[in-house]
Amino acid sequence: MMSSPASDELFESSAPDSGPASIGEARGEAKGEAITAIKSVGPDDSRFAVKVGRRRVAVVSAQTLSELSLAIGQRWDERLADRVEQRAAYDKARRDATRRLDRRALSKRELAEKLTAAGHAESVVDQVLTDVSKIGLLDDEALGRAIIEITVDRRAAGPNLLRQKLATRGIDSSLIDRLLDRGEGAAAESLEAAVSLARAKLASMTRLDPQSRTRRLWGLLQRRGYDEHTTEAALRSLGDEAELVLDHD
Repeated sequence: MMSSPASDELFESSAPDSGPASIGEARGEAKGEAITAIKSVGPDDSRFAVKVGRRRVAVVSAQTLSELSLAIGQRWDERLADRVEQRAAYDKARRDATRRLDRRALSKRELAEKLTAAGHAESVVDQVLTDVSKIGLLDDEALGRAIIEITVDRRAAGPNLLRQKLATRGIDSSLIDRLLDRGEGAAAESLEAAVSLARAKLASMTRLDPQSRTRRLWGLLQRRGYDEHTTEAALRSLGDEAELVLDHD
């Protein structure tokens, strides 16, 4: 990480600051001039204001300051203005992404939609998504596993319901398939959970006739995301204790 410049390097101009200007606005006015000041604007020296003449032309990150080798006395021309503008746009989107991810875990699609809606350019958003993914701030697989775990812990849930919840959060369909496809062990766990749910509900259905009881339990398991095969297998496994009426009996 770049160390903070000494204070005499940060601010050399004695001219009053005429206020912030967009890089585009400053492009024409400051053409041919030189950078007169680079001053920290954050409490942790992570962001710096760049000043040309009396105008602040950009606010950039410490990383951008280092990567572009910005320095007092450097000529402010079209080429440099373009590079700073691109990096400033990236820095702004990156800060936005980090703030959002600090508040709540998001999928790649969710974050992309939020950043685009906030006005960040698509090309900038794509780069930010790539970079935050590399450092682990954006991880759809980890998010998907957490959604499954939380959903199952709160209430019995079958694969169909889990698939719906994952898709709603923007998880890619191929990743959903991988998260839910855990082989025979997962199928057995799903059937066991369905049986437990149905058995727990039986106590409140003692006054219902067998056909109504069957219909209610079938609907319950379907709403919780269990497929037809698992639903039927679960109800059949209850045997005589449930006194159910199944079509294939």
